[in-house]
Amino acid sequence: ITNKAGLFNIDNNFDGNVANILAYNQNDSIDTIVETVLQGGTQITNQQAGALVTTATGATPSNSLVQATDTFASENVRHSVAKLRGANVVPIDGQFYGAFMHPDVAHDLRAESGSLGWRVPHEYGMSQDAIFAGELGQYEGVRFIETPRVTYGTNDGVSNVDVYNTYIMGREALAE
Repeated sequence: ITNKAGLFNIDNNFDGNVANILAYNQNDSIDTIVETVLQGGTQITNQQAGALVTTATGATPSNSLVQATDTFASENVRHSVAKLRGANVVPIDGQFYGAFMHPDVAHDLRAESGSLGWRVPHEYGMSQDAIFAGELGQYEGVRFIETPRVTYGTNDGVSNVDVYNTYIMGREALAE
């Protein structure tokens, strides 16, 4: 029970479940407002037909060109970090930028194969705790947070392929 709810609790019978429901709804509402602001960002990177496409190269990434085989990969992370560092963006935590991604996107990144993927440094590093715990953790200069609150849509109805948003940002990208 929150202090404010306790002050307005006339009969001293306030249900803690009500407080939890109210808090969850408030978080959900605030997250929706914040993500709407993040969606207005102009630095966009995506995969289109297997190639990295980004507004930084003068291209116009289009969800309608995203195919089912176009998944979020280490290449997207490396490119985003390079652009953030090149623009002198202050990291969120020491040397790490922050990222919010849907668990389905995290799955794709962890499933990436090859020597430039997420899995190899975690398999041959000092500790394999991240793999055992199912955590994405820190990778390529980014600290990842998985959340189902990150939205997704389709590739503009072309073939009903889900296109997820992932946000990689520095310290002053957002104030809530």
